[in-house]
Order: sequence, then C-alpha cells, then structure tokens
Amino acid sequence: IPTQEEAVNYFKDIPGGRTAQQQAQAFNAFIEGNGYLSSRRGGFTERNAGRTPWNVQADLRLAHDLPVTGSGQFLTLSADIVNLTNLLHRKWGVQYFSPNTFNSTSSVGLTPTLFPPQQNAGNWPVFTFSDPGRPYSIDYFNSRAQVQLGVRYTF
Repeated sequence: IPTQEEAVNYFKDIPGGRTAQQQAQAFNAFIEGNGYLSSRRGGFTERNAGRTPWNVQADLRLAHDLPVTGSGQFLTLSADIVNLTNLLHRKWGVQYFSPNTFNSTSSVGLTPTLFPPQQNAGNWPVFTFSDPGRPYSIDYFNSRAQVQLGVRYTF
C-alpha cells in the first residue's frame, strides 16, 4: 500500500480526463477511509486480513406433533424461518461477501494500463483509479427472511 507521497507515481494524466495528481488524491482518500488499508501504509496487506462486516443470522424452527391414532402415528406440522433477524429488522441479518474478481487490484478501484503496457519513471506500473465504493457486496437473496412450511406423517 503506497504512502501518500508515493501514490502519484502509480498514475498518469488521462487525456481529456483526470490528472495523475487528482487520481492519487482520490486513491489516498479511499485508503484513508478504510481503517485496515490506512494502517498498512508503506507496507503490504496480510493474507485474509481485510474483512467484510460480520454476518449475523438467526434461524427459527417451530414444530408440533398431532396424534393421528392411538397406534403411535402422528403428523408433524413445522415452520422454518431462515434469517429471522432480517424479519425482525431490515438492517439485521444482512449477508456480506467478497465477489470473485479477475485480479486483486479491482476491488480497490485500480485498473492496470495494459494496452500498451506503461510504466512511469522509476519503473512504477501505471493504473487508473475509480472509486469502487465498498470492497464487498451484499447477497440480497440470502439477506432476506424466508419461510418454509412442512408436514410430515410418521407411521
């Protein structure tokens, strides 16, 4: 993770677009807005150290047995609520994940300049920066409450 002073070395002016200095300022602002990245300035990231927010989910199963005859047969009625936490409050039970990306720099908004390959003075690789927003995504399907009803006959 580059220091604030080094960041400008990774960018070139985009004709008709942002300058290297503007891209470096935006990149530095992104790094400073992330507690983990800002703590690692001038060093390397550690494997699996940047994490998504904690996933909290509680499920509930309700079941009731109804006797059918005196011979031990019965019906079981059940209701399963998956992600009960989201049913109680829409901001609870949200499931986060890091999507698979084609390279590790895409989740921090860096796109390598490959065609033609470019390097700045001092052999610094050249990137363009666009703010990626969050480095993780929300799984909207698994973040909502789901209910499953069931009937079982035991004989």
